[in-house]
Amino acid sequence: MTQHITRTVVSGRRALTAVEAALHHAGDVRITVVVVDRAGVLVAACRHEDALPATSDLALAKARAAAGFAKPAEALAGVVQPGAPYFGLPAAVAAPIATFAGGLPLLDDGYCFGAVGVSGGTGEQDADIARVAVSAYLDQAQPSADPAHSNE
Repeated sequence: MTQHITRTVVSGRRALTAVEAALHHAGDVRITVVVVDRAGVLVAACRHEDALPATSDLALAKARAAAGFAKPAEALAGVVQPGAPYFGLPAAVAAPIATFAGGLPLLDDGYCFGAVGVSGGTGEQDADIARVAVSAYLDQAQPSADPAHSNE
């Protein structure tokens, strides 16, 4: 018997809508916002014209942390400190991750299929803007399952 398992994947159009919602909510806060897929690969991004250059790398690193561990990036901060179980983890992975506020997973019934990363404001601002982006993404009508991403 063949069993098909379908999983939610990041939609480029929905990712762009989430990015737009984040930028609108940010107002004058000069941020970069990104949406990545489950593997941490960039799907959509936008950088405020006056955002500091480092915000691009930081937003992506926050999103990768959230996608890779299916948790808010800041939730990982305690476990990567000296003496903690995963000390050195950020240096051990191939793509940079950051354990600061502003990285949130995209979840479908507990399954992490991507993440949002925001950088440029305070930690509190980044987290708030990321929540808006996640809500904007998830509030859109779900597309039908993509059979190209099904497992047999």
